[in-house]
Amino acid sequence: MKPVVVLLALLVGFLLVCGCTLNFDTVSTPETPQPTVQQPTAVSQPSSVNAPKYRAGDIIDDAPTDDGPCWLVLAYDPEIDMYETAVIFMHEDGSWGYLLDEDTDWDEREFIDTEYPTYIAYVELSDVRIGSSA
Repeated sequence: MKPVVVLLALLVGFLLVCGCTLNFDTVSTPETPQPTVQQPTAVSQPSSVNAPKYRAGDIIDDAPTDDGPCWLVLAYDPEIDMYETAVIFMHEDGSWGYLLDEDTDWDEREFIDTEYPTYIAYVELSDVRIGSSA
């Protein structure tokens, strides 16, 4: 049994010695350093295809007539790609500027841009009143 143990010990020792040696003459390194290519950092900005069509204060509708209530864009949120809108009415003098109440809707940008393709007018949101036209 001793010759088997000695033979196994020699075999393990031989394998350990062979695995730990490295011939440094065969390692080659390039003479000139290779340039590193830096990848651009992705920035979360809407592309021109996905850019919002409207801004806060735009009055929009599904047709180019402004004879009735239209939609007022209150805000656009690029994080969720949605517009906040409300129905806006004309004053008796024909100017835009009042909402019946504080109800607003959030709709996807693509839906609003497609279903309400007509820009009617622009109003300053600070000039828009809630309640009657008076």
